Amino acid sequence: MSGLLLMDYGLTGKNLKFAAIESMFWHFSFNKQNPLAEELVTGRVETFLTHFFQGMRTGVGENISDDELAEFVRLFSRPQVLHAGFELYRTETQDEADNAKFQETPLTIPVRMLTQAGLAETVLPPLQDAAPHATSADVPGAGHFLLHEAPDRVVAEINAFYPHPTA
Repeated sequence: MSGLLLMDYGLTGKNLKFAAIESMFWHFSFNKQNPLAEELVTGRVETFLTHFFQGMRTGVGENISDDELAEFVRLFSRPQVLHAGFELYRTETQDEADNAKFQETPLTIPVRMLTQAGLAETVLPPLQDAAPHATSADVPGAGHFLLHEAPDRVVAEINAFYPHPTA
């Protein structure tokens, strides 16, 4: 079965503009600053990631452990990983323009969006601009880090969306 399963990010394009969501979290604007973001964070990755994870707390889900933070710090201390993380945000304007053009031809494959608790109905309309029959679901008790905070629920959703063929 073909289909597209997305997790926890509104699809910018035709009716959702990045400018409308950019102010929701401090890191959206900060991460776009090139080369300033890398210059300020290099050598301070632990401080940056600690504030990032604290800023993403929504009152639901669980904190990352000290061991998990140490692993993120190890990975993001590599300049190419840090740069790639920031680049994700720097492409938003182009992504929005590309998505608006792609939305002229709606997707016909099944599309499903999983979101943190309370956001499913907010992210569904912009997604339906691209895929009119798209569906969404909240992951109860989870914040932004769905796979970390509710792995069993996410795996169940993936398995339901992409059922295993019977033998």
